[in-house]
Amino acid sequence: MKNECRICNSINIRSMYDVGSYLLCRCNNCRVVYINPIPSNKIIRKSNKDEYETIKVERAYIKMRHTFFNRARIYIKRLKSFRTRGRLLDIGCGYGYYLSIFKQNGYNSEGIDVSSRAIKYAKETMNQRCIKGNFSKYKFKKNCYDVVTIIDTIEHFSNPNNIINKINNILRKDGILVIQTPNYDSLISKLTKDKWFWLLIPQHIYLFSPKSICYILSKNNFRILNMSTWDDWNEFINNILQINRINNIGKYKIIYKILTKILKLFYPMSVLWNKLYLGGEILVYAQKKY
Repeated sequence: MKNECRICNSINIRSMYDVGSYLLCRCNNCRVVYINPIPSNKIIRKSNKDEYETIKVERAYIKMRHTFFNRARIYIKRLKSFRTRGRLLDIGCGYGYYLSIFKQNGYNSEGIDVSSRAIKYAKETMNQRCIKGNFSKYKFKKNCYDVVTIIDTIEHFSNPNNIINKINNILRKDGILVIQTPNYDSLISKLTKDKWFWLLIPQHIYLFSPKSICYILSKNNFRILNMSTWDDWNEFINNILQINRINNIGKYKIIYKILTKILKLFYPMSVLWNKLYLGGEILVYAQKKY
């Protein structure tokens, strides 16, 4: 197994623990976490199809649509302080929920996603402009977008360094990149370890921390405008309870509800750990330098 970091090319790699048939590794230089071996394109396509191309997943996304709408409004609120309008590309646009909010707020938005099911829904139900394709392989014109968003998607690519570089190429001068990705150095990750909600292997190939996301952005000629971390509190609680095999069904249903109410009392403390960049998700706004 080749064990050289694809982000910084360092061979100073620490092996952490096995996750299924993969070894979770961390680069001691740039601090990125990844699985080794890196899955082949064939394995990536199959795992994504098995995980996302089902009617069950589609129904789950439709049920959660208002959650995505609300999140998009949060992203937009901060984005408007950097770029109020322009041509926008959403990488990994899924079912088009973010696109619809971007469009409502005056952005000339379009998306790209590998999921045929998601793109069909985005076009036919959400009436959004989007492409069925893999961003890493699709040919875009240089300097053609004012904003690129990549929400909970960068972790799926086998070479995120190439992805960030390509985003830089398609952004116009001073263009804005909005990137969100799970935080491997988060409190919930430290508490749950190999049972962490976002440790979805092999779909999630790379996992970032605030330090490693800053490294890859700086390397590819971006400057950080704003960085924060946050938690979806329901996901946080579910992750804590599920590692103790307590869920909202069967004999544990009453215990689950009681513990959920108790854990919600700790929500105000999340303000503190988010300030320490320990939230479960990293959200970054960056600007192309040149």
